[in-house]
Amino acid sequence: MKNNNTLKSIVFDSKTMTPTTNNIPPQGYKMTELGPLPEEWEVTRLGEVAEVNYGKA
Repeated sequence: MKNNNTLKSIVFDSKTMTPTTNNIPPQGYKMTELGPLPEEWEVTRLGEVAEVNYGKA
């Protein structure tokens, strides 16, 4: 059973109404400036992983 401190830190996400914890990512995730991401992912600029073409529809 979780202790009271853990239970108090659980809140609901206002958009999805799913339970979440205050800036504590789920197991297997890390917290980044973008939010929680899988541990094996890296935050990088789009231009570093793909060619960006401007002016095309």
